[in-house]
Amino acid sequence: MIPEKQFVGKRIKYLLISAAFWLGMIIFFLFRFSGGFERLIINLILLLTFATLFVCLLVSRRVRGSFAQNTSEDYRGVCIMTGISVCILVVFSFLPHYTAPFLLIAFLFTRGANVEVAMIMVAGEAVMFSLNRTGGLYELTTYLVLCMAGAILTPLYEKKKNRPMLSFILLFISVLAPTIFSYLPDGKIKPTVVFFGIGVGLITDLLFLLLFDRMSLIVEKREEVELRSIVKADYPLIAEIRAFSPEAYEHAKKVSLLSAKCAAASGLNVAVSAAGGLYYRLGVLAGEPVTENGVKLAQLNCFPAPVIMILHEYYGIEDDISSPESALVNIVDTLVRRSERMRTEVNGNEWNREVLIYQTLNEKLATGMLDKSGLSINQYLKIREFLVRGDDLQ
Repeated sequence: MIPEKQFVGKRIKYLLISAAFWLGMIIFFLFRFSGGFERLIINLILLLTFATLFVCLLVSRRVRGSFAQNTSEDYRGVCIMTGISVCILVVFSFLPHYTAPFLLIAFLFTRGANVEVAMIMVAGEAVMFSLNRTGGLYELTTYLVLCMAGAILTPLYEKKKNRPMLSFILLFISVLAPTIFSYLPDGKIKPTVVFFGIGVGLITDLLFLLLFDRMSLIVEKREEVELRSIVKADYPLIAEIRAFSPEAYEHAKKVSLLSAKCAAASGLNVAVSAAGGLYYRLGVLAGEPVTENGVKLAQLNCFPAPVIMILHEYYGIEDDISSPESALVNIVDTLVRRSERMRTEVNGNEWNREVLIYQTLNEKLATGMLDKSGLSINQYLKIREFLVRGDDLQ
């Protein structure tokens, strides 16, 4: 993954909304449990503490080059999870002690972001929930144990063969942790806690089963929507490109359209190819260093990670081409550039066009630039066949 070096407005917006959710939860709890001014000050200090830790985590993840396996993450997912978790805690503040489903909340944050985010966010919510509800040390310990269990077990749920055993473990922990820690203060088992533990555990198992794979589909769908949005003519960055250089914009459109057609013909990702083709020369417009500036602009606009990777691999200058879509865009951009130059120098005809295609593709193979791209021979031949058969370079 490519490290990011700056915060951008969209991310800051979602972080502020997340903080607003927490602040709303604090205010609700103050009225709900008759907290005073001192309790408000303590809550605000805790909010600032956990917010600082969270921001430090985000900076750390960018330095290491990833957040939720996606360098283009704009923290919208974290914002949504925060809103959902706050709503859950508001509802459970009216139910018996030791019953809040922090295992489920940890699952949502882990699946929507990563384990580290889950531990910080859910631990912070557990502390605030227990503090304001005056649940005491034992109730807080219960929720922290559930938080750790949810964050640790969620990644293991990826393998379907593990799911039956994990479902049993989730139910077991959902019942055992509240039962044990509610027993310790007065030495009595509380049937209400056991009953709610079983109910919450079964619901958690069901939601794990229903949501685990679906959340991956939601992320993929969201990426597809983003890919389609950044190639629309009214996208702000496209307007900037068009204003800066109409010729560069026309070139980018041609590369994007031809990349999409070749991707469709060869079974590659059409949306990624179209977006990568449209912005492939973004760094050239931004100036030297070309690759770095292109990537920086893409990150500032929170482009999906596959597109950022294509820009990072611009002509293999900074890094080897590592995906079939990146190889395709590189081939198409080279072809379009050469065909544009040919038309200004000679009267290009059908024979010249075919020779240009064969020469360019053969050169790409000979240089070894595509060796690590994962582009198969079959896909390569389909791309070449489509280009030779069509008239898109005219």
